[in-house]
Amino acid sequence: MSREQRDQPAGEHQRPAAASVKASLIARGVRATIEFVGTHPFATGLMAILGIVGFVLSVISFRMDIENAAQSQADTDALKQGLETVVAQTTADCRQAPCWDLATFVRNDPIGKPKELIENKLPAALAKNGGEYLHEIDGCRVRIEYTNDAVTYFMVSLYRHQSGGAVTPCLFDIADIVPTETTPLGKPHEAVEMADLLRMMVRPASASADAFVPELYIAQACIDCGNAAEPFLELQKPGTHAENFRAVHVRTEFAAVNDVDDQGFAMWSDFSQAMKARIGPDAAYGIELSALCDKDVFQETVTILGSSQISEVGVSVAPRVQPNAFHCT
Repeated sequence: MSREQRDQPAGEHQRPAAASVKASLIARGVRATIEFVGTHPFATGLMAILGIVGFVLSVISFRMDIENAAQSQADTDALKQGLETVVAQTTADCRQAPCWDLATFVRNDPIGKPKELIENKLPAALAKNGGEYLHEIDGCRVRIEYTNDAVTYFMVSLYRHQSGGAVTPCLFDIADIVPTETTPLGKPHEAVEMADLLRMMVRPASASADAFVPELYIAQACIDCGNAAEPFLELQKPGTHAENFRAVHVRTEFAAVNDVDDQGFAMWSDFSQAMKARIGPDAAYGIELSALCDKDVFQETVTILGSSQISEVGVSVAPRVQPNAFHCT
């Protein structure tokens, strides 16, 4: 034995042997436990039960993890939606109705807008007649109809009457409703005539005479509805594919611009007689507009109502939902 080995403490020589003994004891304990479980039915059953309990706990833990993850995602989505709502309300034109003036309402193109948005931007409706909501914005009349809670029709007054007979134009750009190239932009609103609209109906220079046939139909009217109601007529020009099928609507109350010698009454009488002639003998006791809904009234409008004052203009993209006896569906 060398001097280095003699000088080394005795414990250093004994450590490997002690570790080996400890490992051997552990192995014997594990073996004894396995033999005990394998030879004793009670122990075997107990271990099986513990295994089942462990499996159930793992399933419950997995389910809780999934539910917690789903809840966390739901909480995240709710928070995101809340933030988006706050941002939208903060950056919107306003946060509480009414906040759109008439020009903003028209400029934002109401068609297709959700009912909830419109209600949050406009004053509350003054009345609801069937499917038509009547609003007043800046003193001007606005009619709105919804289909599946989205705007599919609206009409806006061109002017409003004031005390003493004065007329004030409603402040919006007609070009935001009627195609710009055919809109009488050079006229004040109270001076717009049916003839100005009819210029929309002329044949384009690029179209052949056979390819372009102007159409104009009655959308709603009170032509022969008794003395209690003021007569009016709403006409519809169907929209083309190029116009995304947006039909243009105009309304007249059979009044002429700068009315002279009761010209408005004469136009109403002539148009009424023309419509009765369309219907035939059945019109002897009054006009049923259901008989005129599918008839093009372009020629009568050109001939009789060219100088009739337009009181409202609007747009629709779907069949009307306003029900009444004089409504064409």
